[in-house]
Amino acid sequence: MTELELPERRPSSEQPVFLAPQPPVARRTRQVRQAFDPRLLGTSVREARTTRRPSLTLAALASAVGCSVALLSKVENGVVVPSLPMLSAIANAIGVPLWSLMDDASRAGPTGHLEAQLQHVHASRLLGWRPDLTPLVDAERLRNLDVEMRTRILALLAAYDQDPVSRASRIADAIALVTPGRMGANPVSHTPDVRAEVLMTAGELALTRSDAAEATTLWGRGLACATGTGMWQTMVRARLALNLARLIEGSNTSTAALTLARESLELVSDPAIVARCEANLEGDGPATGTVLALAIIATARGLLAEVVGRIAVSSVRRDALTDQVVRPDVSHSRHLR
Repeated sequence: MTELELPERRPSSEQPVFLAPQPPVARRTRQVRQAFDPRLLGTSVREARTTRRPSLTLAALASAVGCSVALLSKVENGVVVPSLPMLSAIANAIGVPLWSLMDDASRAGPTGHLEAQLQHVHASRLLGWRPDLTPLVDAERLRNLDVEMRTRILALLAAYDQDPVSRASRIADAIALVTPGRMGANPVSHTPDVRAEVLMTAGELALTRSDAAEATTLWGRGLACATGTGMWQTMVRARLALNLARLIEGSNTSTAALTLARESLELVSDPAIVARCEANLEGDGPATGTVLALAIIATARGLLAEVVGRIAVSSVRRDALTDQVVRPDVSHSRHLR
């Protein structure tokens, strides 16, 4: 008689107590191991580094964390699982919460696929392509997304929606999710770049309705939120500033917004950043994130040329009126209400 046969052959009243909890404990252990995949953790770290801090190279992150580039490369490729202190140092260097890296690592593949789809749609929108929106529509219907992901999806779908009723409903829901006190929703206060993106889209939709006053208000509110340093946040800030300048052209606020747009776009179109993004297409970097980065840079170059031209025209007009070039303060708070 073996020990494994005891639960089947002995009466339950005589079964040793220590045998009863063994099967559940073993099952729980196996479930935890299956739910955590080092490859997902590595992907989470790499995506956070390349999307949140595109200018942060692998070598720079390794230096900030205090480890070798080879070790960090193994972490991003899922070969090595970092210790909790090391993972915490990585999160601090990238500028993301520790739980976001661990949470992404414990989720199944569809979440990562949805993030990649969002990046693809953003890149397509900047390049003027028509993307496949089916995954985003399906995700919106499920309604089991966190508030940030749901907000981003609603804003993107609203931008493409051709039906005025559903478009207005989607953008209203997105605005409610980023506005404290609206409809009892949870505001994504920890992600101001998402608020800026939603308000930019809402302003564009308001302008299509010929409501320039509403567009000005929304873009002003969005510009107050767009203070991030990442590539996408910088691009959103530049587009918001340029849109605002177009609506109130000729004023001090317009000149300040144009200057802010130019300074932001110059950072985005930095040749070093372009070179790193192009190198990523031939290396181990995530292709979707790199395509988005190149789409941002391509759009930034076109906008930069327009901004420089508008600033020159604005300066000439002001010279003619006042015999001096006005150089206003371009801080975010000065020209916003």
